[in-house]
Amino acid sequence: AVLGTSQPAAGREEVPVAPAAATDGAPGLTPEPRNLTTREILTLAGVGAGLSTLVVVGGTLAWWRDEPYVGWNWRNTGFFGRTTYAGGSDKVGHAFAWWLGLRASTQIFEWFGISRRHSLIAGTTFSLVLGNVVEVGDAFTRYGFEWPDVIANVAGTGAGLAAELWPTFDDLFGYRLSYVPSPKFRAGEKNY
Repeated sequence: AVLGTSQPAAGREEVPVAPAAATDGAPGLTPEPRNLTTREILTLAGVGAGLSTLVVVGGTLAWWRDEPYVGWNWRNTGFFGRTTYAGGSDKVGHAFAWWLGLRASTQIFEWFGISRRHSLIAGTTFSLVLGNVVEVGDAFTRYGFEWPDVIANVAGTGAGLAAELWPTFDDLFGYRLSYVPSPKFRAGEKNY
């Protein structure tokens, strides 16, 4: 599907769903009869490394650039509520980031000629691993490592995978993004 819609993109195959009898009623991809070629493995590795570098460099510039190293620390700001950090919007941000990470990386892998099935596997792996690598990076700053962030990363990845596999889920569930600059940004105290 085109990112954010359930319409197939030009030249993209629909996700084949296995017959109900073969999966005990659970939809999923039909078996793909071939293994990855050497070219596909190198493509996945190169594209994955490039995407990972972008995320780590972007995260460093956005969150860690001015943060002193504090050693590993745990933190728990909770999930949602009046007394939680940002009312839980941080968790929605984590879920959104890795929902988008899975959807975008899956399409990018497909653009490089990787099959739909292998692109979904690579996109899911990319989002799960890199989302939580970023959380480990947080552990060495004042932000700390938070299990609720990990849960939100996994939930976002799961929602992205569900949207890629089931067009009905994609039609029912989605994100809308808006931005309201913080007082620090408006005062020129923060430039990102």
